[in-house]
Amino acid sequence: MKIVHLVLGKANPERANGVNRVAHGLANAQRALGLDVDVWGITPDPAAPTPARTYALRLFARERAPWRLAPKLEHALAELDGTSVVHLHGGYHPEFHRAARVLARRAVPWVLTPHGAYRTAVVRARWVAKRLYLALVDGPLLRDARAVHVFSAVEAEELRGYAPSARAVVLPNGVDTAEFAGPLAARTPGAHPAFAFCGRLDARTKGLDVLLDGFALHLAAGGTGELSVIGDGPDRAALARRARELGLGSRARFHGPLFGAAKLAALRAADVFLHPSRNEGMPIAVLEAGALGLPCLLSRATNLAEPFEAAGAGWTLAPNDARALCTALGRCERLFEAGRLAAHGERARELVARDYDWARIAERSVEALYGAPPAAGRTAA
Repeated sequence: MKIVHLVLGKANPERANGVNRVAHGLANAQRALGLDVDVWGITPDPAAPTPARTYALRLFARERAPWRLAPKLEHALAELDGTSVVHLHGGYHPEFHRAARVLARRAVPWVLTPHGAYRTAVVRARWVAKRLYLALVDGPLLRDARAVHVFSAVEAEELRGYAPSARAVVLPNGVDTAEFAGPLAARTPGAHPAFAFCGRLDARTKGLDVLLDGFALHLAAGGTGELSVIGDGPDRAALARRARELGLGSRARFHGPLFGAAKLAALRAADVFLHPSRNEGMPIAVLEAGALGLPCLLSRATNLAEPFEAAGAGWTLAPNDARALCTALGRCERLFEAGRLAAHGERARELVARDYDWARIAERSVEALYGAPPAAGRTAA
């Protein structure tokens, strides 16, 4: 069996694009199992440099008309046969509709990971247009997929409302926990707790208004601590302005986009990771923070709050508003002063290693997503 992951982009692990990072992580772990894995990317700049990979990476030019595929990509798809499976990543991409038509003619099955594209909150944002698109374009893509890979039971239930005949398979998002080994930064006596967020700076989706307002309430109530906001996005300037209006001053630091060792260093300097998102598939940033050994304060929309709380690895932010965040930050500060946060962080590390490591998820994917026995498709290596 040959697995081909098809993405819009280059599956670059050193970028903030969550879809591409998931495709890379899963493909990398599948290749480590000895599976025959390619990643094919549709990109405006196929000749631009990109990091080396363990799997084969093929890049194809993106056509100006999204309903068309580059001739080289269409030819490559047509060369596949029924011993292959194509794993599509993302939703509302006309290119995938065209790719599925080519694959159907060759009796090549496909799997689709929507990455939260069909969550109710996303569809409601443009209700008429998206429901029409789902009915006419992505509906058949979902219906005829060998599997639709979703990250949570909640996402599977919501999907049934739009594509009742789709075969939803729940497998969580993941990280390579080996990349996050190592201790957190040493704390100096008398230090204040450090809180951190990492992700796209989209205020509404990520709940960053709740983050800043709740932190300001915490300080106004006599709480202490610093807040690090790591990432970039459309609302970065507006959020920085809001922080100034709230008088947060040096207590709130906007680091901008960080990757690799710089991002890990900034996260390791934190004591608690915060993610008050209003809509998610399953945020990689939370899994990375947990893998580093940070306890996490999470909204239910992350689809991770319940397992983290059940494991003693974090807490649920409910309701997801500034006052509840203020109360939770005060509780975290008291745990910090009592020296009890580290135990919660260690349980977060154990939880992610047990349930959210790409190696374990890749093993499950072979049968759950592609319908093959676990040993199928392994190379001689």
